[in-house]
Amino acid sequence: KKNNYLMALFLENNTLGLASLDVSTGDFYVTQIAAKTREQWLSQLSDEIGRLLPAEVILNPALFKDTQALALIENSFGILASLYPEKYFSVKNGSKRITDQFQVFALGALDLERRDHAIAAAGALLLYLDETQKRALTHIKTIRYYNSKDYMVLDLSTRRNLELTQTLRTLEKKGSLLGVLDKTITAMGGRTLRRWVEAPLLNRDAILERQGGVSTFYHNAAHLPSFKTIMTKVYDLERLCGKLAFG
Repeated sequence: KKNNYLMALFLENNTLGLASLDVSTGDFYVTQIAAKTREQWLSQLSDEIGRLLPAEVILNPALFKDTQALALIENSFGILASLYPEKYFSVKNGSKRITDQFQVFALGALDLERRDHAIAAAGALLLYLDETQKRALTHIKTIRYYNSKDYMVLDLSTRRNLELTQTLRTLEKKGSLLGVLDKTITAMGGRTLRRWVEAPLLNRDAILERQGGVSTFYHNAAHLPSFKTIMTKVYDLERLCGKLAFG
């Protein structure tokens, strides 16, 4: 019920491009963070890593040379960080690799037009997987650009103190907010709920849409038992598709 992300980070002129991909499920998210100062992007980087908790991060040389950023990733979070050559982070190479992957003519179709830092990070991540996996990534069908302003900003200490997904003492899910809420039957549902808890919405329309879904079940409670029975037969389709794609 937990995603296993590989993350690529690209830093240039105090602007950070960030791409995260769970190869096993195909979940692919990108964003970019424009900051006025080094302290600002470092703080936002900490927030994003704390939310996604990737297993591995690849960095462009400018970010890898930043000792504070590297210490944040490796020491504060205990994540494996690797240097990846600058040539793989070019916007030109990234644009071509992304359009090839998703079979589109223009990046505007993916909401990535003029988002050069996000393109560089996403392209490098795909090229890194090409190099390391040596097989087609046919199960990765979508890429989602998100704006961090669409979600409530929760810094690392706030996340820990609120015990959103794990407790302070035992670092276990049991006893956390997610542990109380998670009655999901499928792994896909469990991962979705975790994402919702880790990134509370701020957009009114998105909140109302989510509440509408909850309301449908609330007002049709008599159908819940049969619906739950059906859901127990649903396997982890996302990860199964990933395994099929990798043969």
